[in-house]
This record gives sequence, C-alpha cells and structure tokens, in this order.
Amino acid sequence: FFSSRRRHTRYISVTGVQTCALPIWARLVAWWEYFNPDFLFLSGDTSVTNSTRASGFVPVAFAVLLPVGVYRLWRGNRAERLLVAGLATAPLAAVMTGTIDLNRYRAMFVLPFGAIVAAYGAERLWQSTRLWVRAGCAILVLTVPIQFAGFYADYMSRYRDASSVWFGHNIRGALAVVFEHDGNDPLLMSSRIPYADSYARYYSQVFRPSGPQTPVLVDGEHLSATPPSAGSWLIVGAAEAWRAQLDPNAWQTVSAVTEPSGETSFVVYRKR
Repeated sequence: FFSSRRRHTRYISVTGVQTCALPIWARLVAWWEYFNPDFLFLSGDTSVTNSTRASGFVPVAFAVLLPVGVYRLWRGNRAERLLVAGLATAPLAAVMTGTIDLNRYRAMFVLPFGAIVAAYGAERLWQSTRLWVRAGCAILVLTVPIQFAGFYADYMSRYRDASSVWFGHNIRGALAVVFEHDGNDPLLMSSRIPYADSYARYYSQVFRPSGPQTPVLVDGEHLSATPPSAGSWLIVGAAEAWRAQLDPNAWQTVSAVTEPSGETSFVVYRKR
C-alpha cells in the first residue's frame, strides 16, 4: 500500500480524507509520500514542470546510503540522532499547512538532511573491514556523478522538448522580437495563447524599463472586423488555422520562433 502513489491518491479520494474526514491520516499519507522510493530514487515529481521524470529526487545510490546512514546516526550520540529527526521532520512544514500534493519544490528541506545522512552512510560502509563492502561503497559513490551526467544530458535535450508545452513554448522568444524594437506600437496576440496577457506584461518589463504593456487579444474574426493600425505587432501560434487568412501584403512576417527541437511554435507579424 505504501509503495504506490496511485493507491494513495485513490484511497484519499474514495474515503474523502481530502475533505477533512480524516485530516490526520491524509497528512500522514502525504508525509510518507516524501519518502516514497519511487519519488526519491526513480521518477521524482509527477509534474513535468518540476521533474524530468527520468530520475528521482536524490541519486539512486542513496537507496543504500540513506538506510545505512540512519542506522549509523541512530546508534550515535544525541547530536547525531538529531540529524535523523531532521530528515524525518523535513516535510512537515508543507504537510502541516494542509498541502498534501506531492511536489519536488516542497521537498527541498529534505535535501540537506538527506545529503548529510547519506554521507554518514558512505563513511560507515567505507570503514568496514570487509573488502567487498568497501568496494561496493566506492561504486555507489562513483555512480552519483555518473547519474548526474546522464540527468544533465537529458535535461538539456529531451526534457527541453518534452516540457516546452508546459512552459508556454518559446513565448519569450516571440515577445523578445517585439520588445527589443524601439517604440510602443500596439501588440496583438492570439487569444488561444495561454496566459498571453500575463506573459506580455512580464516580458515588456524585462526588455523595456518603461513599464508593462498589455496586449490586445484577438482571433481571426476580431482582427478582420477591426483592422489594426500600421506598425502593430501580431503574435500567433504557428498551428492556428486562421493565420493562413492574413493578407501577406498587409502583414509582414518578421520572425518564425522555434523550439529547441527546431519546430516553429509562434509567428510574429507586423502591420505594413
């Protein structure tokens, strides 16, 4: 039961603990999730915006080093046992506030204690008189940078493509084309671009110190009914069908904004 995140979610949903029927049990389950082996060592957060889903929250070697470290510290002095207590209570800040959704950024408090406890585990294994235990310890420690190298390579390649849709595609690149030009010409953006107004107001302040600029959200019908003035900018999703209705004599294609994969995500036009 405690090894499956889906079972947790199903149990909470069916029994209604999220509606405070069993708030203590719900928070106990949430606390355990931060120590779920799948989350810690294998796949990490379920959200693509918080995790590559190709590695866990900590290196796989910690699956051995953490238990050994806990055993070593628990048999130590009072100060060393405090490290075990710190590891066990690190997620409580998020859990006690009623936040029962598992997210990697809420588990950051676990990291310092996890690294220290794992280091004690490595020390304990390295002090063994058995050669095979010391050899195993060396292999575990060496797998950490090797795993990180694989994580980094995946993060800079596959993950960039897989996660781009969840980060609004390359909307920054499209808005940079507009805001890096001088002037305050009107900005039109397709209403089908999620959070288009928020992105525009934010990046207008990034690229221009004059203050935020609020775009006009349009679609094909609105654009043809009220033609914009000359010099106006228009940002449209590359896959939007009504883009084909734009008159090339009236709208100049300024830039085709691409994703890391090379796929075009947005097209930037300017009114002639």
